[in-house]
Formats: sequence, C-alpha cells, structure tokens
Amino acid sequence: GFHDAPGEIPGDSGGGQVRAPRVGVRPHLGPHCRGPGIRGGHVRRVHRLLHRAGSARHRGADPDRVRPADPPHLPRRRPVVMVDADHGYGNALSVMRTVEELETAGVSALTIEDTVLPVSFGANGAQLLSVEEGIGKMKAALAGRTDPALTIAGRTSALRISGLEDTIKRVKAYEAAGVDAIFLAGANTRDEVAAVAAEVSVPLLLGGTTGELQDKEWLGANGVKVALQGHLPFSAAVKAVYDTLKALRDGVAPADLRDSLAPDEMMGQFTRRSSYQKWTADYLN
Repeated sequence: GFHDAPGEIPGDSGGGQVRAPRVGVRPHLGPHCRGPGIRGGHVRRVHRLLHRAGSARHRGADPDRVRPADPPHLPRRRPVVMVDADHGYGNALSVMRTVEELETAGVSALTIEDTVLPVSFGANGAQLLSVEEGIGKMKAALAGRTDPALTIAGRTSALRISGLEDTIKRVKAYEAAGVDAIFLAGANTRDEVAAVAAEVSVPLLLGGTTGELQDKEWLGANGVKVALQGHLPFSAAVKAVYDTLKALRDGVAPADLRDSLAPDEMMGQFTRRSSYQKWTADYLN
C-alpha cells in the first residue's frame, strides 16, 4: 500500500493548513496495487469509508488495498488521490500553474502527458508533442512542485501512436528529467510493459489493464506499481440512475424500488446526517 507522511505548506510554522497524504511512489508504493477511478463528492466519501472499513488488513500483504499513513496531527484518514492533469492545459508555464493548483488542493500524485490537446483541426487521430517539448513540460511540472512528497508522473500514449521505440525514447527522457514515475498509457501486452520496464528504474503506472495484463503478480514483478481499473463506480452509478428513472417513468411505484436503493442507514452515513444534526443543534438552536 501507500505509506507516506503528509507535507506541510512551505513556510508554515505550525498550526496552519496541512496537506493531504501523498502517494509516495518512489520508496513507499507497495509491490502492486489496483485502484478504481472515482468522480463526485459522495463517491469519494464512499471510497474513503471503504478504506477505513478495511484498515485492519491495510498494513498486511493485501495488494488490492491502498492506505496512506495515519499521521497523528490529522483527525481522520484521507484516501490517496491521484489526478490526471492531462497535458497541463497549455504550454510549460501552464503546467507549472496546474501543479501549483493541484498541490494546493491537496492531491497526492498527478500525471502530465505528452499528447497534443485539444485535438488539432483536421488531425487524423491523437498526436504527440515533440520529445523536447515533453521534456520541457516534465521539468516545468517538477519546478512547480514545492512539496517534495507530491508525486509527479510523466505520461505517454506513444505505444499506440508512434510505437515501442519512440515510447522507450520518451520514457527514458522523462526519467532523466526527474519524474517520479512513468504512466504508460495504452499498454496491451506483457512484452510492451517488460520492454519499457527494462529501460527505466522509476515505477510504472498503467491504465485500463485487460487481458494478459490483469495478472497483478506479474505486473508487480515487472515494475508496475499502480494498475488502474477504469471508471467502474461511475459507470455503475450511471446505470443505477438510468434504471431508476426508467422504472419510475414506466409506472413502477417508488416503494417497489426499495431493494435497489441504498438503505437509510447507508444514506445517513454517506451524507453525514448525524454530523449535520449535531451542527444544527449546536449552531442553529
């Protein structure tokens, strides 16, 4: 799992704002882990509470769980948050601003990619920045970081755009620029992952692993530290909303949908009902 102490805001002499736990990819990341993509405040709250529920197993050898350290000055655990920062939303100076903003927001890790975004008019598919511009963006991202515990990963989609040879050239250049990890987008085979892993010493991150790349034991033995599993919770939520609205439109009585709904106790937990009731009693009465 992830074990890392949070960084404080530079210049804070104590008692000030404290940042969220970071994703210590360099020495702290476990042999392998899997993580879901999440969106939305309530979904993040579910994610956090699931982390708490499994805390008894987090410090063991369970590879499917991720747990930040439990610093004594934080009142409760917070989940590790890794953000896809795309290409930094502009040139290298925009990358610096993106890193500053995300660090201030308290993220644990972020990725900066070398894809041309938004897609250019008339472009036939995705395009890549030059290696030189990609290096400049990685260096700018690192320069924009003030908390050394924030993990910055260089991301490339070159495998599916320009091939393995160019991919290796890019990841070696980004590692030389100083990134903490490489996010290898679009990897489909073990041969591709193994070839890249043989050329770099920093951890690898994968997204959307399928087929032969679902073997987390093999991934962990070949330099992969994070294997994303897609936006399954978000997709499940979309289907649940659709099914519920369709049932209501078709005349199903709300009471007949109760078995497919979150029970009242769960809704109270994830909407922090007891806290709001206490705050109402304390401050509004």
